[in-house]
Amino acid sequence: MNDFKLVKVELHNFKAFKSKIINIESGNLSLLDGPNGFGKTTFFDALELLFTGKVERYNNWDKDVTNQRVNFGRHPLLNEKVSGVDKLFVEVKFRCNGKELTLKREANAKQLLKLRRLESAQFDLFEYEHSEWKKIDSPEKYIELAFGDNYLKNYGVMHYIQQEDSTQILKSKDTTKQDKINHLFNVDIYQSKVNKIGGILTSLGKLKGKPVETGINSLQSEIDTEKQQLSSISHPVEYIRLVEGLEYPWDQKEIPENLDVIKTWLEETSDLSRLHHLINNKKYYLDYRFNQKLKLDLSLLDKQGSETDKAIIPLLQFGHRLAFIKEYSEQLALIKSAENFIEATENGLLEAIKNEKALPNVKLYEDCLKTSNRDLLSTEVETLVVLNNSAEDLEKTLNNIKRIHAEITSEHIKYTHQVKEDGEKCPTCAYPWGSHDELIEQFEKRKIKIDEVLKKVSGDFTIKLLNVDNNYVQPIRKLLTEYIDSFKGKKSYLEKICQLSERQVNFLSNLYELYVKYNIDIKQYCVTGFNLDTTVGIEKLKTKIASLYRPVDLNLLEDDFDYLFQDVLGSSDHLLKKLKPEDINLKKSFLRYQYSLAQRKGLKEKEKDLIQRENKLKRVNEYHTKLKTLQNIYSDSIKTYISDVS
Repeated sequence: MNDFKLVKVELHNFKAFKSKIINIESGNLSLLDGPNGFGKTTFFDALELLFTGKVERYNNWDKDVTNQRVNFGRHPLLNEKVSGVDKLFVEVKFRCNGKELTLKREANAKQLLKLRRLESAQFDLFEYEHSEWKKIDSPEKYIELAFGDNYLKNYGVMHYIQQEDSTQILKSKDTTKQDKINHLFNVDIYQSKVNKIGGILTSLGKLKGKPVETGINSLQSEIDTEKQQLSSISHPVEYIRLVEGLEYPWDQKEIPENLDVIKTWLEETSDLSRLHHLINNKKYYLDYRFNQKLKLDLSLLDKQGSETDKAIIPLLQFGHRLAFIKEYSEQLALIKSAENFIEATENGLLEAIKNEKALPNVKLYEDCLKTSNRDLLSTEVETLVVLNNSAEDLEKTLNNIKRIHAEITSEHIKYTHQVKEDGEKCPTCAYPWGSHDELIEQFEKRKIKIDEVLKKVSGDFTIKLLNVDNNYVQPIRKLLTEYIDSFKGKKSYLEKICQLSERQVNFLSNLYELYVKYNIDIKQYCVTGFNLDTTVGIEKLKTKIASLYRPVDLNLLEDDFDYLFQDVLGSSDHLLKKLKPEDINLKKSFLRYQYSLAQRKGLKEKEKDLIQRENKLKRVNEYHTKLKTLQNIYSDSIKTYISDVS
């Protein structure tokens, strides 16, 4: 390493100095003395910047800022009065073996002002040679070449004393401090090996210790317990098929070698175990199902399984009379026809004739008016129709003549008035009357004659109409009214039974037959007469049905029996009757045997796993012991070396 001595330090826009030159004339030890704030630290900051291109303590301060998005503000190395066009530089002159070396670190103030982080600052290194400054392209390499290997690494340890008379190394973090000490004593390579061994020991520590040993001991305990259980394994159990026609994993001959699965099949809550309960109480359950089927067949239950009277009410009202619906429909049709005729003749026979409703239909005569002669009434009505049409035509003609006569008379009066002479000739036929007055008299006589004819025609028709109404229509109305009144107490019943749809009639017919199948005479409970009230009949019918129920102790029926019967046994009464409790016990014994076989295979796997764990722990302990010994050797050697060179 060359023996360099400082000759001059020149500062420009550096910290507190706008421009400052420090000449060092002594060839021996030089001391800087003075109170705080007079630039001693600035002098050393300038040297550090020249050699390293940074001031470490400022960069460390900037890195310690919690929020890195916060700017540090003005660059701490810039003089506060600097402008954007100025430059900051530190120039140092050295003397070595009679030769001079002048170096300079420089940066534009404008660039420094824009920076957000101090470590981003770039200070270029220049060498003064042949009366000009030459920029150094590789500053770190140049410094190492000029001032010795590892110069930059050793700078913070060997060359820089900060304020408070403490070295930078003592103010570093523990990890950084140790790295610098290791580097200083040239033991960093060996310390790295110690650290690496420590990391390996930490990893190995996770593979040993109490948790690992506990796991091995627990596995050993499981193996011992299972060995003891397996020592009591019985002889092989014969396979039998429990549920024919249905496929269940637990009912197969080939059972999967899965301990957890087989264990669930043997649990008390499994379908197989629950099936045992059903079979033990199957008599009560089958009787319960018989009662439910009876209720369902007789439509005493709705779709949700709740009891209801919705079906048996119409059954007791109409079930015994479904065969008479056609007859009832015809009776209702007759009643309707009778009501229509009475309504049509309510406003008089003439109105009925005009509406062509003066004759009852043939069916009414056949069933209700057997004492009446429809042909006579028909003839009279036809005559009235003719007379009415003739009278209307004659009336129209006479009224027309009357109108024309009045018009001619009026015109004749106007004519005689205009000519101022009394006319004696008829304006219609030109007959010469003796005088005008005689002509007018004849006009009036004609008018009276026409009115007399109209009255006669009208009177004859009215008399005829009245006779037909009294002799035929009114008696028929009376008979039909009596017929309608005869259905007064049952008309509502007839209407309701006739309103049944074909689907409803079929349903009630089938339901009626089902009651017959159960030996229940439904007629005994149906309504009497044409009364729609079924209250009494329903109570008696339910009492009769209850006598058919089988006695069941509901406390012995459990909630899952329906599920087991429907989903497990496929709703098969035959299968439920066939199964016995010993069948379930035999199936469980077969499964336990299969479980023991799977357990034996699992035991072998556990024993293999135990051996692997013990061997692994043994190797880990061996490696840990060897590495710990090696780590201690390295650590002791480092301590001894440092002690020897200190």
